[in-house]
Amino acid sequence: MFEEIVNMANQTVLVTGASGGRQGQTGRHVSEMLLARGVPVRAFVHRSDERSGRLRALGAELFEGDLLDIHAVQRAVAGVSAIYFAYPVQDGLLDATAIMAVAARSAGITRLIDLEMLRSSPDAPTPRMRQNYLSEQVFEWAEVGATHLRATVFYENLRALVRSSLASQDVIRLPWGSGCTIIPLVSRLSQKPSGPYNTAWNETAGSHDEHGAQSTFAR
Repeated sequence: MFEEIVNMANQTVLVTGASGGRQGQTGRHVSEMLLARGVPVRAFVHRSDERSGRLRALGAELFEGDLLDIHAVQRAVAGVSAIYFAYPVQDGLLDATAIMAVAARSAGITRLIDLEMLRSSPDAPTPRMRQNYLSEQVFEWAEVGATHLRATVFYENLRALVRSSLASQDVIRLPWGSGCTIIPLVSRLSQKPSGPYNTAWNETAGSHDEHGAQSTFAR
């Protein structure tokens, strides 16, 4: 792995959501880890502010744009070796996926890390989870070396997430996990020159009872 890092130390990785947001900050952590390893980062941010300024101070190249603007995305992917794609939990996932897939394919990208939250299936219980599945298929058709990381919950609005199951069954159904497992994985995958097609990893931790959850959140 160290040899791969050295070999790709002069090849830029495009990181979307790089400054972090209200629902998760994996892009920021991925950017910081790559920069710490000497890997150039092009940080895709919605606007310049104090958060993006911290990344610039660490050595990142800032790119201001909108993931729903194909011209901006085409400029952002030009000259990079890999892409980390993480779209927030809001409208526009499939549009952003199609735009990124078209731009990445045109740019000859052979390594794209696609981060999703929770389940990805045509039979999943929520529209977002079903969109996750469709998003995966678009990246596969584009043949950009996509690896799909189906990760756990990253934001802390637990009450909204578990309202239904808590009220009807008195249970909290969440795949508890740690960003400490996802961030290094994304960092390493983004440094590989290409990826096998149709690769998906379900990144969730084991089951915990309410005492374990209480103990964790009480720290």
